[in-house]
Amino acid sequence: VRMTNHLKNSKAVIVRDGHEDMEEYALSEELELSESFFKTMGWARRPKHGHIYGKSYIDFYRDQIEQYFAAGAKDIEKRMNPKSIREDIRLKNPGVFTIPTESEIKQLVSQLSTQLKQNTGKGQTKRARIPLQYVSDLEQPASCIWRWLRNILMGTATFP
Repeated sequence: VRMTNHLKNSKAVIVRDGHEDMEEYALSEELELSESFFKTMGWARRPKHGHIYGKSYIDFYRDQIEQYFAAGAKDIEKRMNPKSIREDIRLKNPGVFTIPTESEIKQLVSQLSTQLKQNTGKGQTKRARIPLQYVSDLEQPASCIWRWLRNILMGTATFP
């Protein structure tokens, strides 16, 4: 109430009855806006993907984050979460406010992890191998299964 009273007394805001004529509406009737006004950024137009939240600073620190990731990949004791990586970058660069966010660091670490798995093949599962003695019996499946069950029950089955 105090703020409203202050605005009213300072003449910054005019309080009128809803039935009065509004001069602003008469001025706006003469105003014509061009097509370019509606197509400019900020008028119901969203920025492109990746440009919504402003500038990203991950590129400036990409090499450092890759070094942290490589150290963690070699030695499990040196692994760091995105929060720790961000804090370490902040301590190494005092007075700098252009440090990437934790979510940006998390995205880069996830990307590096995916690349590492694709390059080394660690993300693939092992296929089960059937012992060679049973592979030759696949033409006669019934005998193969009975022999396999007998060997398991007798305890003589060996698996690689």
